[in-house]
Amino acid sequence: MRRCLVYYHNELELQHCEMHGGLRANNWHSSLFGCSIKRWNCRRARVIVSLVLLPLSGCATIKPIPVRPLEDYPNRMSISEVSVAVEAFHAPQTAKVFNHRINDKGFLPVLLVIRNDGDDPIAVNAGEITLRPAQGQIRRRIPARVLAGRFERSAGAEAVLLFGIFSFMDANQANDKLHADWQDKELAKRILLQPHSTAYGFTYFELAKREQQNKMTLTVPVLCGEYKNKETLFELAVGSAG
Repeated sequence: MRRCLVYYHNELELQHCEMHGGLRANNWHSSLFGCSIKRWNCRRARVIVSLVLLPLSGCATIKPIPVRPLEDYPNRMSISEVSVAVEAFHAPQTAKVFNHRINDKGFLPVLLVIRNDGDDPIAVNAGEITLRPAQGQIRRRIPARVLAGRFERSAGAEAVLLFGIFSFMDANQANDKLHADWQDKELAKRILLQPHSTAYGFTYFELAKREQQNKMTLTVPVLCGEYKNKETLFELAVGSAG
């Protein structure tokens, strides 16, 4: 006699199992597979459900920003007592830091390291940072929540199609962690950098993968001076994927 396995994706069926001492096949399963299913132990059923959900429940490890001393970056610039360094992250770097090859979907994360060696605070408005490709329009930063949202939708849809509603709930938890991780790595929208201190973080841009193959220029406006009323523009070359 042939046997087949039936996967149960909801608690109602498991409760039914507990009440009746085993799992019961319905007519649809019987007619489809042409087999009879013996009563199983409920504990075994829970193990099967857990194994089905296992691929989605194992979340990727959260990884810190691989920041280095500012002098180690080849693309850096100093004006007066303020220094800025930048590094564009391309595949496979993005996979190691963000657990996703986000460049393949048309996004470019740029790491900024900003150091204030002066005796007065400086202000940086990350919302005004722009990226200018060699050819094409100037790009403005996109928030981490927008970037993460592009990946959350596909992950949730795949979870429902493959593993059912409980895996969808599990995928939502993974998406929340992804969102929090990418937002934690993001350079704050507004920074007041105290004397003799350093700030760093990623700024994200939407940029076609083919445009990432060429050199780009990043413009960082910094407000200096005792009253932070003097704007200084830092224009730095950003390395291409080539």
